[in-house]
Amino acid sequence: MSEVVRYLDSESSGVESFSRMPQSWKDLCMSIQNGATVSKNSEMVIESVGAWHQLLRQLALDLSIAIGESVEISLTRENIKY
Repeated sequence: MSEVVRYLDSESSGVESFSRMPQSWKDLCMSIQNGATVSKNSEMVIESVGAWHQLLRQLALDLSIAIGESVEISLTRENIKY
């Protein structure tokens, strides 16, 4: 496993970690703060939730590496589609 981690950490692998939320995240937060009603099926919500899940997976991977134990994210089947 340490070889896999070493490979993934290498710039030459081309694998990049999650670096920031998409613009839709900011737009969604602003819409909600302004009192807008947002549909759970809107492109902005779907993209933002997908990015949130990606961030959670990145954090789980980072934590797994840090503690040397597998850390997994538990999502319901209904939420995995995002």
